[in-house]
Amino acid sequence: MTALSLCSDIESHFEVLLQDLTKAKVIVSQHSKNKKKKTLTVECSSFDYEECGGQQFQGSIDMSSGSKVDYDIRVFPGSLPKKRVRFFKNGRRIGQVSSVQSFMECSELKAKLWDHPSIVGFIEVNQVLNPVLTRDEFVQTASREEAYKLLAGLEGPLMEALDKSMLRNADLSMGELQNLLSKSLNQVLRQDSKAFRVANEKFLDHHHVTDETSTSSTNDTRAPRAPAVKAKTPTVYDIQFVKSEDTQARSYLIDKVISMNTSNLDYQSRLLKDKNGMLKFGPRMASYLANELARYYMDEKYTKLGLVPPEAREELYDDLVTSANRIENVVIRNLGSFKPGGATHNIEEEIQADSDNS
Repeated sequence: MTALSLCSDIESHFEVLLQDLTKAKVIVSQHSKNKKKKTLTVECSSFDYEECGGQQFQGSIDMSSGSKVDYDIRVFPGSLPKKRVRFFKNGRRIGQVSSVQSFMECSELKAKLWDHPSIVGFIEVNQVLNPVLTRDEFVQTASREEAYKLLAGLEGPLMEALDKSMLRNADLSMGELQNLLSKSLNQVLRQDSKAFRVANEKFLDHHHVTDETSTSSTNDTRAPRAPAVKAKTPTVYDIQFVKSEDTQARSYLIDKVISMNTSNLDYQSRLLKDKNGMLKFGPRMASYLANELARYYMDEKYTKLGLVPPEAREELYDDLVTSANRIENVVIRNLGSFKPGGATHNIEEEIQADSDNS
């Protein structure tokens, strides 16, 4: 055990006690037998919930005996799984609320609320409850039943605040997703524009074609298919998610803005959430969005950049599939560590898992 790991254990088990230490300090030192190495000294500190932000629920529950149960619970905007609400007794940790079976039996919302990584903080039971020897439960008394019922009264307001926070997180996540999708599409278009410009310059140099002669070319079908025109700068697209009454329309383009319809049934079937209700960006959604973006990419590629589409239907279809795959690869790379609502999420790991399971 190192000084850092011991300090971490102390901060976890005595979190509430450390908050009450105003003058005293807890110092952990690690000495080495090697005299050349310096002594490592670490000061233990309490977790600062003020820095978490979010809505705070702080107060005391008055028991009929005159004792009190104190609580400080926050609805964190992101995810803090190690700080899920825990029971403390005189500043010492008893256990996570969702792991105390006797309380879960009295709770109406159970793990849906108390095991959520956005519900963080502590409940200090003081002298009201006493833990069993294993410190994972409380001794069954009349005070325990009364305390549990009063604590369960907090569930309604906490759940309401959590639902609102989840909606805000979803909006933020979708905003981030919009920006990353725009970046992916525009990145592919820039790559094509650059490649087209280089290829076109080589074509002009090889055939000694000038700008004036290129614009007055004949209809000779034997001429090379490479266009003898200058590539245009690709359009910069914005992408937004909108809710439409039309559940069939997947997307539409208006004035350089691609609108993805979140009411579309195919979109809805690919929209995932984890057990905590947080958005989950899976590989099926990545493929769906890439296919939609490929529609507008193909139009930009042939209509505005001046590239010549293949004449054979099979070649055109192959070009569409290749383009969709290119965009999907860029989307996955840009969203490699997408964290909706603050929850760590790696789409590349999911795709590998899907491949392993298939």
